[in-house]
Amino acid sequence: MELCSREDCTGCSACVNICPKQCIIFDRDKEGFYYPQIGDECVQCGLCQKICPQMKSNKKDFVPIKAFVGFNADENVRKQSSSGGMFHAVAAEVLKQHGKVYGVEMRQKSCRVVYRGIDTIEELKLLQGSKYVESEKEGIFQEVEVALKKGKPVLFVGTPCIVAGLKSYLRIYYNNLITCDFICHGVPSGLAWDEYLKICKNRTNKKLNKVVFRDKENGWGQSSTRLIYDGISYVDKDNANIFIKGFLSNLYLRRSCYRCKYKRCYESDITLGDAWGIEKVHPDWYDDKGLSLVFANTAQGNNILKRVSRVELKELPLDIAQTMNAAYELSAANNLFREKFFKRLSEDNFAALVNLYCGNSLKYRIYRKAVQCIKRLAKDK
Repeated sequence: MELCSREDCTGCSACVNICPKQCIIFDRDKEGFYYPQIGDECVQCGLCQKICPQMKSNKKDFVPIKAFVGFNADENVRKQSSSGGMFHAVAAEVLKQHGKVYGVEMRQKSCRVVYRGIDTIEELKLLQGSKYVESEKEGIFQEVEVALKKGKPVLFVGTPCIVAGLKSYLRIYYNNLITCDFICHGVPSGLAWDEYLKICKNRTNKKLNKVVFRDKENGWGQSSTRLIYDGISYVDKDNANIFIKGFLSNLYLRRSCYRCKYKRCYESDITLGDAWGIEKVHPDWYDDKGLSLVFANTAQGNNILKRVSRVELKELPLDIAQTMNAAYELSAANNLFREKFFKRLSEDNFAALVNLYCGNSLKYRIYRKAVQCIKRLAKDK
Protein backbone atom coordinates (compact mmCIF):
# COMPACT_ATOMS: atom_id res chain seq x y z
CA MET A 1 0.00 0.00 0.00
CA GLU A 2 1.46 3.36 -1.07
CA LEU A 3 0.88 6.47 1.01
CA CYS A 4 1.74 10.01 -0.03
CA SER A 5 5.41 10.87 -0.54
CA ARG A 6 7.64 11.86 2.36
CA GLU A 7 7.97 15.32 0.81
CA ASP A 8 4.18 15.77 1.01
CA CYS A 9 3.37 13.96 4.27
CA THR A 10 2.39 16.40 7.05
CA GLY A 11 2.23 13.80 9.83
CA CYS A 12 -1.46 14.57 10.37
CA SER A 13 -2.06 10.96 11.58
CA ALA A 14 -5.33 10.44 9.65
CA CYS A 15 -3.99 7.20 8.14
CA VAL A 16 -2.81 5.92 11.52
CA ASN A 17 -6.18 6.63 13.11
CA ILE A 18 -8.34 5.16 10.30
CA CYS A 19 -6.56 1.81 9.88
CA PRO A 20 -9.03 -0.96 10.86
CA LYS A 21 -6.17 -3.39 11.58
CA GLN A 22 -4.14 -0.81 13.52
CA CYS A 23 -1.13 -1.82 11.46
CA ILE A 24 0.05 1.73 10.71
CA ILE A 25 2.30 3.25 13.34
CA PHE A 26 4.10 6.56 13.69
CA ASP A 27 7.88 6.42 13.87
CA ARG A 28 10.38 9.24 14.02
CA ASP A 29 12.75 9.38 11.08
CA LYS A 30 16.41 10.34 11.29
CA GLU A 31 15.45 14.04 11.14
CA GLY A 32 13.09 13.71 14.11
CA PHE A 33 9.73 13.89 12.29
CA TYR A 34 6.82 11.45 12.65
CA TYR A 35 6.01 9.40 9.53
CA PRO A 36 3.56 6.50 9.12
CA GLN A 37 4.94 2.99 8.72
CA ILE A 38 2.67 0.21 7.37
CA GLY A 39 3.06 -3.20 9.02
CA ASP A 40 2.78 -6.71 7.59
CA GLU A 41 -0.81 -7.04 8.86
CA CYS A 42 -2.05 -4.66 6.11
CA VAL A 43 -5.03 -6.14 4.19
CA GLN A 44 -4.86 -3.59 1.34
CA CYS A 45 -8.28 -2.09 2.20
CA GLY A 46 -7.18 1.28 0.83
CA LEU A 47 -8.76 3.39 3.59
CA CYS A 48 -5.48 5.14 4.37
CA GLN A 49 -5.19 6.32 0.77
CA LYS A 50 -8.81 7.46 0.60
CA ILE A 51 -8.61 9.69 3.66
CA CYS A 52 -5.10 11.10 3.19
CA PRO A 53 -5.68 14.87 2.73
CA GLN A 54 -2.39 15.21 0.86
CA MET A 55 -3.67 12.84 -1.83
CA LYS A 56 -6.77 14.99 -2.41
CA SER A 57 -7.09 18.17 -4.43
CA ASN A 58 -7.49 21.59 -2.77
CA LYS A 59 -10.59 23.75 -2.76
CA LYS A 60 -9.51 26.19 -5.43
CA ASP A 61 -12.44 28.56 -4.87
CA PHE A 62 -11.77 29.24 -1.18
CA VAL A 63 -12.56 32.79 -0.02
CA PRO A 64 -13.02 33.77 3.65
CA ILE A 65 -16.38 35.30 4.58
CA LYS A 66 -14.98 38.06 6.80
CA ALA A 67 -11.76 39.21 8.44
CA PHE A 68 -11.25 41.00 11.74
CA VAL A 69 -8.63 42.30 14.09
CA GLY A 70 -9.46 41.65 17.72
CA PHE A 71 -8.39 41.02 21.28
CA ASN A 72 -9.68 39.50 24.48
CA ALA A 73 -10.93 42.12 26.94
CA ASP A 74 -9.62 40.05 29.86
CA GLU A 75 -6.10 41.47 30.33
CA ASN A 76 -4.81 38.32 32.05
CA VAL A 77 -6.00 36.10 29.21
CA ARG A 78 -4.49 38.44 26.64
CA LYS A 79 -1.16 38.48 28.46
CA GLN A 80 -0.98 34.70 28.54
CA SER A 81 -1.83 34.41 24.83
CA SER A 82 0.62 34.63 21.93
CA SER A 83 -1.40 37.30 20.13
CA GLY A 84 -4.76 38.76 21.17
CA GLY A 85 -6.38 35.89 23.08
CA MET A 86 -9.14 35.15 20.56
CA PHE A 87 -8.66 31.37 20.80
CA HIS A 88 -9.49 31.56 24.50
CA ALA A 89 -12.69 33.47 23.75
CA VAL A 90 -13.89 30.97 21.13
CA ALA A 91 -12.97 28.00 23.33
CA ALA A 92 -14.74 29.52 26.34
CA GLU A 93 -17.92 29.86 24.27
CA VAL A 94 -17.82 26.15 23.37
CA LEU A 95 -17.17 25.18 27.00
CA LYS A 96 -20.17 27.25 28.12
CA GLN A 97 -22.27 24.96 25.92
CA HIS A 98 -20.90 21.96 27.89
CA GLY A 99 -18.67 21.07 24.96
CA LYS A 100 -15.09 19.85 24.62
CA VAL A 101 -12.01 21.61 23.32
CA TYR A 102 -9.09 19.76 21.78
CA GLY A 103 -5.66 21.32 21.44
CA VAL A 104 -2.05 20.82 22.49
CA GLU A 105 -0.40 21.27 25.85
CA MET A 106 3.26 21.26 26.78
CA ARG A 107 3.70 18.69 29.53
CA GLN A 108 5.49 19.90 32.62
CA LYS A 109 9.07 18.66 33.07
CA SER A 110 9.12 16.42 29.97
CA CYS A 111 8.31 19.41 27.69
CA ARG A 112 6.54 17.03 25.31
CA VAL A 113 3.75 18.59 23.26
CA VAL A 114 0.67 16.37 23.31
CA TYR A 115 -2.93 16.66 22.09
CA ARG A 116 -5.59 16.48 24.76
CA GLY A 117 -9.25 17.30 25.32
CA ILE A 118 -10.56 19.59 28.06
CA ASP A 119 -14.04 20.44 29.30
CA THR A 120 -13.49 23.18 31.92
CA ILE A 121 -12.45 26.83 31.76
CA GLU A 122 -9.76 26.16 34.37
CA GLU A 123 -8.01 23.71 32.03
CA LEU A 124 -8.07 26.14 29.11
CA LYS A 125 -4.80 27.77 30.17
CA LEU A 126 -3.04 24.47 29.33
CA LEU A 127 -3.88 24.94 25.64
CA GLN A 128 -3.00 28.64 25.41
CA GLY A 129 0.15 29.94 23.79
CA SER A 130 2.38 28.85 20.92
CA LYS A 131 4.18 25.50 20.97
CA TYR A 132 6.74 25.32 18.17
CA VAL A 133 7.10 21.55 18.41
CA GLU A 134 5.59 18.66 16.44
CA SER A 135 2.70 17.34 18.53
CA GLU A 136 1.90 13.78 19.58
CA LYS A 137 -1.60 12.87 18.35
CA GLU A 138 -2.07 9.19 19.16
CA GLY A 139 -5.78 8.33 19.30
CA ILE A 140 -6.96 11.95 19.34
CA PHE A 141 -9.08 11.71 16.16
CA GLN A 142 -11.00 8.74 17.56
CA GLU A 143 -11.56 10.64 20.81
CA VAL A 144 -12.93 13.63 18.88
CA GLU A 145 -15.21 11.33 16.88
CA VAL A 146 -16.65 9.75 20.03
CA ALA A 147 -17.46 13.19 21.50
CA LEU A 148 -19.10 14.27 18.24
CA LYS A 149 -21.26 11.15 18.06
CA LYS A 150 -22.46 11.86 21.60
CA GLY A 151 -23.72 15.22 20.33
CA LYS A 152 -21.26 17.35 22.29
CA PRO A 153 -20.18 20.68 20.81
CA VAL A 154 -16.50 20.23 19.91
CA LEU A 155 -13.79 22.75 19.10
CA PHE A 156 -10.65 21.32 17.53
CA VAL A 157 -7.61 23.56 17.04
CA GLY A 158 -4.40 22.80 15.19
CA THR A 159 -2.24 23.59 12.21
CA PRO A 160 -4.13 23.76 8.90
CA CYS A 161 -2.79 20.35 7.84
CA ILE A 162 -3.90 18.67 11.09
CA VAL A 163 -7.39 20.17 10.81
CA ALA A 164 -7.54 18.87 7.22
CA GLY A 165 -6.47 15.45 8.50
CA LEU A 166 -9.23 15.37 11.13
CA LYS A 167 -11.96 16.40 8.68
CA SER A 168 -10.78 13.84 6.14
CA TYR A 169 -10.67 11.13 8.81
CA LEU A 170 -14.25 11.87 9.94
CA ARG A 171 -15.54 11.56 6.35
CA ILE A 172 -18.95 13.00 7.25
CA TYR A 173 -20.07 16.49 8.26
CA TYR A 174 -20.86 17.12 11.95
CA ASN A 175 -22.75 20.32 12.67
CA ASN A 176 -21.48 20.21 16.27
CA LEU A 177 -17.82 20.41 15.17
CA ILE A 178 -16.03 23.75 15.00
CA THR A 179 -12.49 23.77 13.66
CA CYS A 180 -9.91 26.47 14.23
CA ASP A 181 -6.45 26.61 12.69
CA PHE A 182 -3.72 29.22 12.84
CA ILE A 183 -1.43 30.89 10.38
CA CYS A 184 1.55 28.55 10.49
CA HIS A 185 5.23 29.25 9.88
CA GLY A 186 6.09 25.55 9.84
CA VAL A 187 6.68 22.50 12.05
CA PRO A 188 10.22 22.12 13.48
CA SER A 189 12.10 18.88 13.99
CA GLY A 190 11.60 16.89 17.18
CA LEU A 191 15.27 15.95 17.07
CA ALA A 192 16.23 19.64 17.04
CA TRP A 193 13.86 20.15 19.97
CA ASP A 194 15.52 17.31 21.92
CA GLU A 195 18.95 18.82 21.32
CA TYR A 196 17.70 22.22 22.44
CA LEU A 197 16.25 20.73 25.64
CA LYS A 198 19.67 19.29 26.47
CA ILE A 199 21.07 22.83 26.33
CA CYS A 200 18.26 24.06 28.57
CA LYS A 201 18.88 21.36 31.15
CA ASN A 202 22.58 22.19 31.28
CA ARG A 203 21.86 25.87 31.94
CA THR A 204 21.31 25.40 35.67
CA ASN A 205 21.29 22.57 38.19
CA LYS A 206 17.52 23.03 38.66
CA LYS A 207 14.91 20.99 36.79
CA LEU A 208 13.41 22.48 33.64
CA ASN A 209 9.60 22.57 34.01
CA LYS A 210 8.40 24.44 30.94
CA VAL A 211 9.39 26.45 27.89
CA VAL A 212 7.11 29.40 27.11
CA PHE A 213 7.37 30.70 23.55
CA ARG A 214 6.29 34.22 22.61
CA ASP A 215 6.54 35.52 26.18
CA LYS A 216 5.19 39.10 26.35
CA GLU A 217 7.25 40.43 29.24
CA ASN A 218 9.14 42.64 26.78
CA GLY A 219 6.21 43.27 24.44
CA TRP A 220 4.18 41.44 21.81
CA GLY A 221 6.60 41.48 18.88
CA GLN A 222 9.83 40.53 20.66
CA SER A 223 9.62 36.72 20.28
CA SER A 224 11.06 36.24 23.78
CA THR A 225 11.29 32.71 25.15
CA ARG A 226 10.90 32.06 28.88
CA LEU A 227 12.55 28.99 30.44
CA ILE A 228 10.88 28.05 33.72
CA TYR A 229 12.89 26.03 36.22
CA ASP A 230 12.12 25.15 39.83
CA GLY A 231 11.93 28.53 41.51
CA ILE A 232 13.60 30.55 38.74
CA SER A 233 13.06 31.60 35.14
CA TYR A 234 15.23 32.96 32.34
CA VAL A 235 14.13 35.03 29.36
CA ASP A 236 15.91 34.85 26.02
CA LYS A 237 15.07 37.93 23.97
CA ASP A 238 14.45 37.69 20.24
CA ASN A 239 17.00 35.51 18.41
CA ALA A 240 19.07 35.04 21.57
CA ASN A 241 17.09 31.80 21.86
CA ILE A 242 18.97 29.31 19.71
CA PHE A 243 15.92 27.15 18.94
CA ILE A 244 13.83 30.11 17.75
CA LYS A 245 16.77 31.32 15.68
CA GLY A 246 16.87 28.09 13.70
CA PHE A 247 13.09 27.85 13.52
CA LEU A 248 12.58 31.33 12.07
CA SER A 249 15.41 30.70 9.62
CA ASN A 250 13.56 27.58 8.35
CA LEU A 251 16.60 25.45 9.10
CA TYR A 252 14.82 22.36 10.43
CA LEU A 253 11.19 22.43 9.31
CA ARG A 254 9.25 19.43 8.03
CA ARG A 255 9.71 18.92 4.29
CA SER A 256 6.01 19.50 3.51
CA CYS A 257 6.18 22.94 5.16
CA TYR A 258 8.30 24.29 2.33
CA ARG A 259 5.42 23.70 -0.09
CA CYS A 260 2.33 23.81 2.11
CA LYS A 261 -0.86 23.17 0.13
CA TYR A 262 -3.06 25.00 2.65
CA LYS A 263 -1.80 28.53 2.11
CA ARG A 264 -4.83 30.66 1.14
CA CYS A 265 -6.80 27.42 1.09
CA TYR A 266 -7.83 26.95 4.73
CA GLU A 267 -10.30 24.19 5.59
CA SER A 268 -11.23 25.34 9.09
CA ASP A 269 -14.16 27.46 10.27
CA ILE A 270 -11.84 30.05 11.83
CA THR A 271 -8.21 30.97 11.14
CA LEU A 272 -6.20 32.92 13.72
CA GLY A 273 -2.86 34.68 13.54
CA ASP A 274 -0.93 37.78 14.55
CA ALA A 275 -2.15 41.10 13.16
CA TRP A 276 1.30 42.35 12.19
CA GLY A 277 1.31 45.90 10.87
CA ILE A 278 -1.96 46.84 12.52
CA GLU A 279 -0.40 50.16 13.54
CA LYS A 280 -0.48 51.16 9.86
CA VAL A 281 -4.17 50.31 9.46
CA HIS A 282 -5.63 51.12 12.90
CA PRO A 283 -2.89 52.90 14.89
CA ASP A 284 -5.35 53.62 17.70
CA TRP A 285 -5.55 49.88 18.43
CA TYR A 286 -1.83 49.20 18.68
CA ASP A 287 -0.68 48.88 22.31
CA ASP A 288 2.03 46.17 22.10
CA LYS A 289 -0.12 43.76 24.14
CA GLY A 290 -1.00 41.50 21.22
CA LEU A 291 -3.70 41.58 18.55
CA SER A 292 -5.29 38.68 16.71
CA LEU A 293 -5.92 38.51 12.99
CA VAL A 294 -9.18 36.58 12.64
CA PHE A 295 -10.70 35.03 9.51
CA ALA A 296 -14.25 33.67 9.51
CA ASN A 297 -13.91 31.05 6.76
CA THR A 298 -17.40 29.57 7.04
CA ALA A 299 -20.88 30.63 8.15
CA GLN A 300 -20.44 28.48 11.27
CA GLY A 301 -17.18 30.26 12.09
CA ASN A 302 -18.79 33.65 11.55
CA ASN A 303 -21.73 32.73 13.79
CA ILE A 304 -19.60 31.69 16.75
CA LEU A 305 -17.54 34.88 16.46
CA LYS A 306 -20.78 36.81 16.81
CA ARG A 307 -21.55 34.95 20.05
CA VAL A 308 -18.22 35.18 21.85
CA SER A 309 -18.16 37.46 24.86
CA ARG A 310 -15.61 39.87 26.32
CA VAL A 311 -13.81 40.54 23.04
CA GLU A 312 -13.20 43.60 20.89
CA LEU A 313 -13.48 42.99 17.15
CA LYS A 314 -13.05 45.36 14.24
CA GLU A 315 -13.79 44.19 10.70
CA LEU A 316 -11.03 44.51 8.11
CA PRO A 317 -11.19 44.47 4.31
CA LEU A 318 -10.19 40.97 3.16
CA ASP A 319 -7.49 42.20 0.80
CA ILE A 320 -5.81 44.14 3.61
CA ALA A 321 -6.16 41.36 6.18
CA GLN A 322 -4.60 38.79 3.86
CA THR A 323 -1.40 40.84 3.58
CA MET A 324 -0.94 41.43 7.33
CA ASN A 325 0.76 38.09 7.95
CA ALA A 326 3.11 36.80 5.24
CA ALA A 327 2.68 33.17 6.32
CA TYR A 328 -1.04 33.39 5.49
CA GLU A 329 -0.26 32.92 1.80
CA LEU A 330 3.44 31.98 1.57
CA SER A 331 5.12 28.71 2.51
CA ALA A 332 8.40 28.83 4.39
CA ALA A 333 11.35 29.43 2.07
CA ASN A 334 13.60 26.40 1.80
CA ASN A 335 16.82 26.87 3.78
CA LEU A 336 19.71 25.90 1.53
CA PHE A 337 21.67 24.56 4.52
CA ARG A 338 18.94 22.23 5.78
CA GLU A 339 20.47 18.99 4.47
CA LYS A 340 23.91 19.91 5.80
CA PHE A 341 22.43 20.70 9.21
CA PHE A 342 20.75 17.30 9.61
CA LYS A 343 23.76 15.45 8.20
CA ARG A 344 26.00 16.97 10.87
CA LEU A 345 23.54 17.06 13.79
CA SER A 346 24.35 13.58 15.12
CA GLU A 347 28.02 14.49 15.54
CA ASP A 348 28.22 18.26 16.00
CA ASN A 349 26.92 20.69 18.62
CA PHE A 350 23.34 21.87 17.96
CA ALA A 351 23.93 25.50 18.96
CA ALA A 352 27.13 25.71 16.93
CA LEU A 353 25.35 24.39 13.83
CA VAL A 354 22.45 26.84 14.18
CA ASN A 355 24.88 29.74 14.55
CA LEU A 356 26.87 28.48 11.56
CA TYR A 357 23.88 28.15 9.23
CA CYS A 358 21.79 31.03 10.60
CA GLY A 359 24.55 33.44 11.49
CA ASN A 360 26.17 36.44 9.88
CA SER A 361 28.53 34.76 7.44
CA LEU A 362 28.71 36.14 3.91
CA LYS A 363 27.13 32.95 2.52
CA TYR A 364 24.21 33.22 4.92
CA ARG A 365 23.67 36.95 4.27
CA ILE A 366 23.53 36.28 0.51
CA TYR A 367 21.06 33.46 1.11
CA ARG A 368 18.78 35.64 3.28
CA LYS A 369 18.85 38.43 0.69
CA ALA A 370 17.80 35.98 -2.01
CA VAL A 371 14.93 34.68 0.16
CA GLN A 372 13.65 38.22 0.76
CA CYS A 373 13.71 38.98 -2.97
CA ILE A 374 11.81 35.76 -3.76
CA LYS A 375 9.14 36.59 -1.16
CA ARG A 376 8.67 40.08 -2.55
CA LEU A 377 8.31 38.73 -6.09
CA ALA A 378 5.77 36.14 -4.91
CA LYS A 379 3.65 38.79 -3.18
CA ASP A 380 3.70 41.01 -6.28
CA LYS A 381 2.28 38.28 -8.52
